Amino acid sequence: MTLQELMDKVETAPWRERVPSEVMIRESGSPVVATEQMGSEIKITIYQNGYVVYQNGETTTVFPVHKCGDFVEHDRTGREHVMPYEVFADQPWQMRIYLEGERRIWHNKKAVRRNRGELSCDVLYFERIMVPEWDEMDPLQLVVDAETAREEKRLLNQVLNTFSDKQRYILIQCIVKGRKQSDVAKEMGMTRMNVTYTLGQSLKKLRTAFGTGDREFRVNRFCRTEGNEAKGNIK
Repeated sequence: MTLQELMDKVETAPWRERVPSEVMIRESGSPVVATEQMGSEIKITIYQNGYVVYQNGETTTVFPVHKCGDFVEHDRTGREHVMPYEVFADQPWQMRIYLEGERRIWHNKKAVRRNRGELSCDVLYFERIMVPEWDEMDPLQLVVDAETAREEKRLLNQVLNTFSDKQRYILIQCIVKGRKQSDVAKEMGMTRMNVTYTLGQSLKKLRTAFGTGDREFRVNRFCRTEGNEAKGNIK
């Protein structure tokens, strides 16, 4: 199921000053629409009422599905990069929900450290009483974000248009669909080494274009690697 299909399937959660707790959602009787277990730590539960319960170990956060629009990240220089919603819309829903869940947990922990120091506590509690709502944004910032999103989308399309059909196919099969490089190589009549090299060059070009070429990237949770299936493979 894609992200767009998921959004079409669930209700739009009503605006609330404070999001309901995990317990409140579980006891509301709203049916579970989808679940995903990523390894032993991460569990995602989507409810019909439009809320996501995202758990990573002992930390939990709740947020509306329909808040998963454009994804914003910052590089080491502080420059903002926007991945527009359209990039995720036709991809498996787990990808965008995972990014949003991890971002919110990081945001909540940062708020705890800033306001109360290092405390062992329920992140949901601080999410409700300490962290500003994501809806409360400066109107001017919204305009800036919209313009940035258009520029980032233009840049993304510009880079992808420089790829050959082979480069795009390998990128989609290995990164988006999570196929083994050896399987893709066999299908295309190439050596695995050539597939690895082509994929590496494509990723390098994307990272350079978006100013993240010097960043250290963790293992992709959404793809299989040789000899080892990554945790949380998307089905």
